[in-house]
Amino acid sequence: MLTLLTIDALSFPENTRLGYPSCYTCHYSPTGGGLLNPYGKSTAPEISSFNFEKKQNKSDQGLSFGSDIRLIYLKTTYFEAAFPMQADFELGLNYSKMSGVVQAGFYGKDAELKSYKGYLVYLHKNQIFRLGKFSPAFGLNHPDHKLPGRNYLGFDQRSSSFNLEYTFLSKNYSFNTTFIGGFQKQPLYNHPKKIDIFEYGDLGLGFQANFTPKASIYQSFSAIILQDFETSLIKKYYSLSGILGSKKIYFIYELSKEKFKKKQQTGYFKLGFMPINGLHTLYFFKKFSNSYSYGKEFIWYIVNGIEINFSLATNVSEYQNSNDIILITHMYF
Repeated sequence: MLTLLTIDALSFPENTRLGYPSCYTCHYSPTGGGLLNPYGKSTAPEISSFNFEKKQNKSDQGLSFGSDIRLIYLKTTYFEAAFPMQADFELGLNYSKMSGVVQAGFYGKDAELKSYKGYLVYLHKNQIFRLGKFSPAFGLNHPDHKLPGRNYLGFDQRSSSFNLEYTFLSKNYSFNTTFIGGFQKQPLYNHPKKIDIFEYGDLGLGFQANFTPKASIYQSFSAIILQDFETSLIKKYYSLSGILGSKKIYFIYELSKEKFKKKQQTGYFKLGFMPINGLHTLYFFKKFSNSYSYGKEFIWYIVNGIEINFSLATNVSEYQNSNDIILITHMYF
């Protein structure tokens, strides 16, 4: 059982259908994910099942705050464990053409204080410049912490690097380039079992191009090249992902390839149905480097600013099999 309180929201499939192809419209981050800006919060009535009458702040300026608390319970063939993963706190300020985000959190049983996110954003017409510590773009950015491509690359929700990013936005397409400088070498929480952590590259370059011919179709191509100073090896990662949807049904997918050593291929797909507005029922399959998982997922946008996510997953690998029950509650302020 994984319990999560956070400000992240898996609203991208819904918002794409409603005509919000740009992540920056609703998020502080140009590539999506993380804290919602004031305008992003004002769109909540469009995606929720029930709407209480409430004055919505549609200004693009203001202060945002959120928290992300995760506790996990694991039960596998060989062990059973419960431990705290993290307790994050994130603050964002948006004013005119400038915005910024800072984050800090407590990790592991010893509640060690760390930070993996902090950046400034400057908007000039349809160009965006971002400088600071964050995770570079790769595939679709949403709060599913078990995305195969990002996890294998090392840029999951608990890792980042010091980056300089440039983003260009247009009506039907966008692209961004990220200069990557320096990784966090260690995980941000202590796992009860001693697991070897990959040593990731130090410097690199990322590129992502997105194309949205209409609201129901979104396609994205990502590539990241890393230079590992310790081994002098070049690592290359590619990803093709996208969303195809209509008002009541949508399909999310990602195909990732890593051209390094064993040349692993990973990816996932999610097929979602919407029986009523605000309620998503999804079937998913995820392929990791040496394992796969499948199951069901339910996402319910109940009222403005509140989302519940419940999933049942079966994980199969050559080492052990396990069943996960994940309950997530998203909140933003």
